[in-house]
Amino acid sequence: QMKRVVAEREQVEANLRASDNKFHAIFDTMFEFIGLLAPDGTLLEANQTALNAVGVGLKEVLGQPFPETIWWRHDPIQQAELRDAIRRAAGGEFVRFEATHTLENGSIAVIDFSLKPVFDHSGAVVLLVPEGRDVTDLKRAEEALRESEQRFRSVVEELAEGVYLINNATGSIVHANTALLKLLAYT
Repeated sequence: QMKRVVAEREQVEANLRASDNKFHAIFDTMFEFIGLLAPDGTLLEANQTALNAVGVGLKEVLGQPFPETIWWRHDPIQQAELRDAIRRAAGGEFVRFEATHTLENGSIAVIDFSLKPVFDHSGAVVLLVPEGRDVTDLKRAEEALRESEQRFRSVVEELAEGVYLINNATGSIVHANTALLKLLAYT
């Protein structure tokens, strides 16, 4: 009888280890920065992607208030925004905002950050899931596009000839330069 109980206990422990190993295999290989927080904002887990981005080990940040960790302590304004987000997420709200973080290589990354509450069967918030996606390249591309559009509009506006742009789908004029407006006496 005792041997059977011991064997069952060992099997349960082996199953738990296997489950934990599977969880970490997925968690640590995700491309996004992801973690787990207690509802009060204490860091319980961080995936390897997030740790590698700032060059720390899990033991260095585990158990710390998330706003005080290396990811956030460079900017008191963002820390305050995160504290408010933790409070709101602990109340059951999904929170999302853009943040900047200094990476291990010294570069600044723009992060699309979200904080998701996890509820138990009774509806109480038991965990918070912080997640971040590096959108730095996207932001740079958007800025380059805005600059290119501004240069194009400046060139078109300075032309002595009348120029207009039409939306092919609707046939409506979407831009007319000053020369065309003067020529046609339109505003």
